[in-house]
Amino acid sequence: MSNDKNLRTVYEQYWLEARHVEHETWLFNSFYAVIVAGIFAVIGSDLPIEIKISMLFFGEIFSILGFFVVFTLRVPFFKFVLMAELIAINEFKIKEEYRRYFPKKGKAFPKGKYFDTHDVLATFYSSMIGSMTFILLYLYLNDLVFALIGLLLSMGFFLLLHFEKLRGEYAKIFNELKGKITV
Repeated sequence: MSNDKNLRTVYEQYWLEARHVEHETWLFNSFYAVIVAGIFAVIGSDLPIEIKISMLFFGEIFSILGFFVVFTLRVPFFKFVLMAELIAINEFKIKEEYRRYFPKKGKAFPKGKYFDTHDVLATFYSSMIGSMTFILLYLYLNDLVFALIGLLLSMGFFLLLHFEKLRGEYAKIFNELKGKITV
């Protein structure tokens, strides 16, 4: 097997791993959508409030699980994509205009490249956690102000957790790999 063929195989494996992680994320989101639709159907029904509160509590837990699924799958996805791009840069000599993550020579890392689908999904799950907290508190306590405070605190906590924690992880992975560009 030639060296070029080996490199292509390694590149392909990193790319396939990134796609696999992305597929896992979307598969969970599909399950989540079906379950949350059922929860909202129960909330909109004439069932007793105890059942609605129980379903909302389950939805809250499931939304937190969804947040952490996206959260934990983001780092491996980022690393696999960066490794694939690094191989493409060093071994296949891809042109600079085709780079997504690694900057062109002499330019800083583009800050906007950090925000992607995983960040949108983490924001979505944070919003769902906040929304379910709001509805749960409003149904249970019948206090709009307390429910709004619950919404803002829960949503803010998860957004802060996501963006602060992952920024450090992204920077660590990127800084580890950016010095390996040989072209």
